[in-house]
Amino acid sequence: MTTQALTVNFHGTNLFVVEHDGQPYTPMKIIAEGMGLDWRSQYTKLMAGHGDNHHTPQRWGVVKIAIPTAGNMQKAICMPLRKLAGWLATINPNKVKPELRDTIIQYQNECDDVLWDYWTKDQTQHSSHQPVTQAMIFADKASLIESLQTRLLICIEKGQVVSSKVIAEDACAISPSNPVALCTFLRECVPIELVPVVLEIASQRLMSLLPRV
Repeated sequence: MTTQALTVNFHGTNLFVVEHDGQPYTPMKIIAEGMGLDWRSQYTKLMAGHGDNHHTPQRWGVVKIAIPTAGNMQKAICMPLRKLAGWLATINPNKVKPELRDTIIQYQNECDDVLWDYWTKDQTQHSSHQPVTQAMIFADKASLIESLQTRLLICIEKGQVVSSKVIAEDACAISPSNPVALCTFLRECVPIELVPVVLEIASQRLMSLLPRV
């Protein structure tokens, strides 16, 4: 059976959505290179746990799917569309070349939604496909949340992602303008014998952030 690929023009780059086992997948090399990333390093990340160790779960669920190209059918590494947002969030815009930062953020803000919109519209236009319901969309969002294995602190300004940082599983964020919240956190979450240690570390961190005279 020939694989049908939806072509999606994303800011001048043709991305694709293909159906595999009834679910939407997208070829990843085109997305990685469109963001300006090195495909070889991203390929290594995507294939972690694939093939050699069958007991290691594949975080990204990638599979090789034959997709039509200008010449013939070629196999491409494809990711389930429901996992794309999670992968995009692992790319730190502050750790790439400055000239790539805006493109990275653009992909993080728009790419998965654009591909998902094309897929759902195609589903509703073809009676041979199962209609996409609101319940299915919620199920995919829940699956995405469960697939995330890295906890990120994402900073958003005016609706746009400006930075992201990997943080510890037990980390929490407290506004520096709310000292009451900090006192409550210390009282309820930190053992009394560790409070001096926490305060000392926090003080050292603050001093390192102050401009040197």
